[in-house]
Amino acid sequence: MAEVPRRPLEIKGTLEIQPTDIADRLKKIEEKLEAAKGRAGDKDFWDKLQASGATGIVSSIILALVGFMLTGAISNSVQQRQMELASVEKMQSLISALSDPMIPEKDEDVDTTTLAAFGKPAVPAFTTFLGKDTPTSLRIADKGLHMVGSAHPSWVCVHLTSIVRNRSGLYSWRTFSHTLDLVGDINCQSSQAAVQDFKDSTATIDKLNAFVNTRATQKDFDDLRAQTESILERLNHAPKVSWWRGLKRFFHIISDDEVEEAG
Repeated sequence: MAEVPRRPLEIKGTLEIQPTDIADRLKKIEEKLEAAKGRAGDKDFWDKLQASGATGIVSSIILALVGFMLTGAISNSVQQRQMELASVEKMQSLISALSDPMIPEKDEDVDTTTLAAFGKPAVPAFTTFLGKDTPTSLRIADKGLHMVGSAHPSWVCVHLTSIVRNRSGLYSWRTFSHTLDLVGDINCQSSQAAVQDFKDSTATIDKLNAFVNTRATQKDFDDLRAQTESILERLNHAPKVSWWRGLKRFFHIISDDEVEEAG
């Protein structure tokens, strides 16, 4: 086979690169690099902390603190309950002695003061004396609740309010009279609505005698009526609870021992 002769191939044209093309490409590369750096810098402290593996340590510390606080709260609650039970046992002899209608006045004063020293656990005993409607029991209740109320007003006021609202016939008009005096003396702002309701419920002597276990005379009714209006006047003009104190009470973070001078 005959060999084909080789002929040179001639290509005509130009290779032209514009400087602007290179500049545009470099600019796009720089923008991509800057965007990548920006994404890396967007990580917050928590992301960095997780990346470092420190979150496990932090979680352990938090769990340990929570466990410590819960353990302390439970321990304090148990100790408080034990103290209350021990107080009840010690108060029984005092309550028994004060229940004796023939108790000497000197012993009455000493035992009342000693019982009041137990604080809140003694309040139910004193409110029981308040409902007995005898000169001795009313005197013991007045003195004891005044003493406890000076340190735990909110606790005492709750019990006084329950008496003022009672319409079951359990109490005498004298018990209501002594209770109203205590509400005014301790400045139970929380009892104000109950006192107003009592006033509305005793507009006449018949309405009063309908729910007391000892009938009141007209003079008793008039005196109690004037007393109720006087207590309402005292509560209305007493210092009101501040918005901050009210907020603390709403969330139940106020101290039980905080004086209720303004509410």
